[in-house]
Amino acid sequence: MRVLLCSNFYYRRGGDCTYLLALQKLLEENSHETAIFSMRHPQNLPCPQENCFIDFLDYSELNKSKSPANAVKVLQRSIWSRQAQKNLARLVADWRPDVAHLQNIHAYLTPAIVETLAHANIPVVWSLHDFKLLCPESHFLSHGRICEACRGGHFGNCAKKRCLKGSLAASWVAMLEAYVHRWKRVTQHIGRFIAPSHFVKQKFVEFGFMPERVTVLPHFLPSIPPVASNANYGLYAGTLLPFKGVETLLRALAKAPPHPFHILGDGPLRADYERQARELGLSQVTFRGFLADAELEAAYAEAAYAVVSSECYETFSYAAQEPQARGIPVIAAQLGALPERVSHGETGLLFPPGDFEALAARMGQLWNDADLRRQLGTKARRHAIKTGDANQYAHDLRDLYAKVISSSSNGGV
Repeated sequence: MRVLLCSNFYYRRGGDCTYLLALQKLLEENSHETAIFSMRHPQNLPCPQENCFIDFLDYSELNKSKSPANAVKVLQRSIWSRQAQKNLARLVADWRPDVAHLQNIHAYLTPAIVETLAHANIPVVWSLHDFKLLCPESHFLSHGRICEACRGGHFGNCAKKRCLKGSLAASWVAMLEAYVHRWKRVTQHIGRFIAPSHFVKQKFVEFGFMPERVTVLPHFLPSIPPVASNANYGLYAGTLLPFKGVETLLRALAKAPPHPFHILGDGPLRADYERQARELGLSQVTFRGFLADAELEAAYAEAAYAVVSSECYETFSYAAQEPQARGIPVIAAQLGALPERVSHGETGLLFPPGDFEALAARMGQLWNDADLRRQLGTKARRHAIKTGDANQYAHDLRDLYAKVISSSSNGGV
């Protein structure tokens, strides 16, 4: 089977790209051919289809100059990219795929490519890595709080409440984008949506999607051996953003029994969080930045436990799955899809989102109890391996592709 994978980026930078790169490898290991459609980027991996990629666009640089020309450029590229349509049409004509599998495509490739695929009669599957199709802000957040005011397609609430970055301009563009895609009936051309958790499917059904159009397939895992942990520190591995609960984590560390804690990852607020840690007197906290491959494995090997402190609706959470697969217990916020990954007292511990005192108590509990860590870690690994079996995932995905292709041939997409 020839599978076209479409994603804004083609390098490891977040959960969606982690999935994309693992998926490409899995498909090729199972005798499928793959091609990539993406945006040119300095950090991209080498790719035979790069000549069809769209031009790199740095919105943060464009937004530094508030000129009318830049505003027009942002609107043209971020909502409905004609360049993406033109380049994709050329790729599809040259490399006729059997099915297209979309990842995150908003703002760069844009859902305009769905129209191109439909015109070329290419059946489409779309993995749901966020809630952008339901919420212009993407994460159901408004000024740091959970918000579902756009339910029923009332996207104007995004601009009214300035949900995106607290900015009227950014929120207005996100609102316009949502209305254009609704008017273009983008989702009608999708054969099947893939939800990585039951929580994601539940949200899409609540917002009007037919249940049979959303298939739950939790992300798979490559084979990962358990780590022989030396239990030298607690661990956070993720992007440093407000909705990831990093401030709550730091406040919890100030309350928890003193012990070393390592923060892995980077983000625009890293300097702010480092300053906050100093102000809280957290000399035991080490910010290590982004780690990859061998360095990341070495970091996991020293971890006693991991924390996922998110204060948004996580769709899945590699930040929970990856330590669990190594036999490391996880403390997670009881929100979104996280309770599907972490069962309290069985495969880890849960705490109310944003409750730094409860998080501090959970961290102290695990740090001081090696037997509990081993018990939870063993069960967590079993759960991660069972729910993330790559062979089963490849089988289920192949069947899903076949159904979408068959439905398309019969006029069902």
